[in-house]
Amino acid sequence: MTDIDLWVVNALRAALPGDVKVGVVDPSGASRFVQVRYDGGTELDVLRERGRLTLNVYADRLDTVKALADLVRTALDTAVQNTGVIMKCVKGFGWNRVAESDQALSHLVAGFDLIVRRA
Repeated sequence: MTDIDLWVVNALRAALPGDVKVGVVDPSGASRFVQVRYDGGTELDVLRERGRLTLNVYADRLDTVKALADLVRTALDTAVQNTGVIMKCVKGFGWNRVAESDQALSHLVAGFDLIVRRA
């Protein structure tokens, strides 16, 4: 887990309802969860990098997963404003439904570009 993964997981855990599980792996048995993946990025200059964050949101019904995705986006925006690590969050692509035959839960995925202050 990178520092960005850890920071996003902790920020979402603090902002989302307690019954929503947040992590980098799929929690078994959870009916609502958010999977966080930081895919790395490219160096912009000596102080900043631009990276891609992918969020997978799962819930039992489509309307529930859409509402959870809205909560996740709001929580991410709020958290970014309160850190010195992530300087900016831009929605790279919107929430898209993923059809999975082996998954009983509804699934949405979105990508975000992050401007991150390098250590």
